[in-house]
Amino acid sequence: MNFFKHQKYNYLVLLMIVLALFSTYTPLSSRYIFENVHTVKEDLSVQFNSGLLIGFRNDLDKTTTYRTLWIAPDKDNNLKVLKELNYILVPHRDNFWQIEPLRYSFTNTGDWIEYPVAHAVGDSYTPETFEYKYNTYNCKLNFVDRNHVSISTYTKYHPTKEKSYAREDCAVVELEKLTHYRNTEDKLTMVDVFKENALSTINKISKTKITLGESADTHNINTTTGDSWTISRVDGKWIPQIAKTFKYASKNSNYTLYNTTLQLPQSIVSYNDLCTDFNLIKEIIPDAKDAISSPDKDILGVFTDNKLTLYAYSKGTIGKAALEIQLNENETMIMNQWTSGNSVEQWTDAFNKSLPVID
Repeated sequence: MNFFKHQKYNYLVLLMIVLALFSTYTPLSSRYIFENVHTVKEDLSVQFNSGLLIGFRNDLDKTTTYRTLWIAPDKDNNLKVLKELNYILVPHRDNFWQIEPLRYSFTNTGDWIEYPVAHAVGDSYTPETFEYKYNTYNCKLNFVDRNHVSISTYTKYHPTKEKSYAREDCAVVELEKLTHYRNTEDKLTMVDVFKENALSTINKISKTKITLGESADTHNINTTTGDSWTISRVDGKWIPQIAKTFKYASKNSNYTLYNTTLQLPQSIVSYNDLCTDFNLIKEIIPDAKDAISSPDKDILGVFTDNKLTLYAYSKGTIGKAALEIQLNENETMIMNQWTSGNSVEQWTDAFNKSLPVID
């Protein structure tokens, strides 16, 4: 009996020794990688090789403004805002295109119409004429990439003083279609982009009831088809969101957005990677709301309340803040376009030649 007790004791001792050795040696590399991802090193030396063209939308009371910043290293390797523009500037084909809002106000009725238009830099644009039909129309940019944009629209009709109704919608359209009033009519559907992979998501949402949280009206009709969807930011990524659309109170219509697990193709989002997991970033910066990083993994940008901070980054290590940009309270990133190497200087030269200088 004592023999078995001693044997049991010896086995326990041996097991403890093995576990101690395992924890001491085996996970060292794993623990190093884990800690390295969480490391902040103030004296991290990084030679910046990337430039960032970043666009923002600012929602005001009855209008929307946009701005684009061109951020790149100067000759001393300091990240600087080298250009600021009061519209969206995006690379498209072999040129740059600008997107800017047009606004018309009708003082006799209080209505207004505002929508973004796109054209190549340097090309003249003549606004189209259209018939005013006693309504307010507002179209906003939610996402901008090299070939596509996502937009949201609000239309309020009041054909008579007694009758009025509102319609809200969202869509993804080609950049070059963003040239005229009511540019949602020729939109890309979810099936156009995701093919049969979208069908299960569309079917699921189209069969759900409209909840009180979505509409207080008791007479709702689910009209979801997958034609209406958008592209939004979630945890450092652009993701597709399906619009659960519905009609209520006769001619009124609205929608609620739901995240999907569908993968956006590169034809829609040219770059959609993050250098590390967003949750790991939040462990270092708990106030982080969003994050972006360069394809060369030399710059990490972290959004907190009303601020974007760009950090030097290398192999899982975050350096000191290289640049801080203050954001307005209702300002949202809608575009992040990166370039690197010789293209950084080429973009800077192109902007200096064709765009006005901002002091």
